[in-house]
Amino acid sequence: MNDLLFPLSAAAVLGLQYFLSSRHNIYFGAIIPILVIGGLTWMLFTDRVKSPLAYILILVVLLLFLLEQWSRGRKALRTNTQEELDKMEKHDIS
Repeated sequence: MNDLLFPLSAAAVLGLQYFLSSRHNIYFGAIIPILVIGGLTWMLFTDRVKSPLAYILILVVLLLFLLEQWSRGRKALRTNTQEELDKMEKHDIS
């Protein structure tokens, strides 16, 4: 059960990051990275992450994944907004 829990939770977090990033408010996309930084920092201070190097490596990898999802979400929002504008222009011209 634990072997299946990590990939499912990672997919859920990345999906939530994409969803929040595709909202009109750009700051929603910062919620999960701030939680990740806080959680990993807490883990470092409570000795759940043994070395600062491991902390930095884990943090960089996680933030890269979250940044990619943020970028995809913002791109999807721009695309959807442009499609809506194109539809509006099409109906005005006719």
